[in-house]
Amino acid sequence: MTNSPRTFQRRQILASGIGALSLLAAPNVVRAQAQVVRMISVWGRGFPLVGASAQRLAERLTAITDGALRVELFAAGELGSPGEAHARTGAGEAEIYHGVEYFWSAKNPAFHLFSGVPFGLTGLELLGWLNGPGAAHWDAIQAPFNIKPFSAGVVASGLGVWSNRRLESADDFKGLTIRSSGLARTVLKSLGADASPVSFSRLPTALSVGVLDATEWFGPWADPRFEITNAARYLYGPPVFRPALGISVGLNLPFWFSLSDPHRLAFRSVFAAESQNLLLATHRENARWLAQLKREAQDSKIRDFSAEVLTLLGQQSGQVLRETMSGSEQATAILNDFLSFRTDSFREVLNGSSGFMKSRELPFSFAR
Repeated sequence: MTNSPRTFQRRQILASGIGALSLLAAPNVVRAQAQVVRMISVWGRGFPLVGASAQRLAERLTAITDGALRVELFAAGELGSPGEAHARTGAGEAEIYHGVEYFWSAKNPAFHLFSGVPFGLTGLELLGWLNGPGAAHWDAIQAPFNIKPFSAGVVASGLGVWSNRRLESADDFKGLTIRSSGLARTVLKSLGADASPVSFSRLPTALSVGVLDATEWFGPWADPRFEITNAARYLYGPPVFRPALGISVGLNLPFWFSLSDPHRLAFRSVFAAESQNLLLATHRENARWLAQLKREAQDSKIRDFSAEVLTLLGQQSGQVLRETMSGSEQATAILNDFLSFRTDSFREVLNGSSGFMKSRELPFSFAR
């Protein structure tokens, strides 16, 4: 039986299809070697939530580029100190850093406004600022350092200060030895506190033996992991010193421009997804942890700052913020835009979610 021209053509198509599939099944043959992308993290390996977030970013960026880019994560100290991450990335010694913008505030005080400030923005507000009116300002302050910045997450703060001393008045802050960082540290010092950075690993011991009276913190989701829960008597809120902590990534600018349009879009998508994931995760973990405190009958530790203390802290925080930005025209202009956004956002929250949350406190039974 002879083959018709149509049968022969079909066999050619099938053969070519099988050949194409065999090439796809052998990526080492047809694909160029993966480009290694170095990402420096300011977090120690295994650091809860934010450290895991950095690892997740590395894995997802590798996956979404189908392995064309292989992102390798370097934890704190593995490729320079955390404080060097910004400079190393700008110099091209790494392609990406994962950190917190106030770490670089000595280079420009406006960096504080992109990681969170005392009495500043909530987690959702901070995301709105970073991805809205703040974005152009952020690009502008990073460009001189050869960096393209993105939000990579927001840590929601549930409560603010663990303390072994009562913090009921302005006098209680005088002589208080407290672990703190960023602008919160400056505010506390202005109130007469002895505020200094202390490594996370030393916190429980420092609180237990009296080296520290208190610690300003971005939990409470991280408290049990660092064993702070049993090292201090009181947990004060609301979290006015750090209502939210912005986590950022910075990409070396030439590296960013070298990416293809599809890869840039992929990077933006991964960063946006992780920004929401981290905010949701910290909200969820805070709620779970506070419920656990109640089950263990330790919720008596939780105390509210008095109106007197909150007013004092708010006034002092605003003064410190304005003074910190006053030495730079650029930083002052960004601060003014930041404050306008904060005012507009407050009106929206007051008329929307804040009022709704108050309605949920009313004494009615709901689906019980």
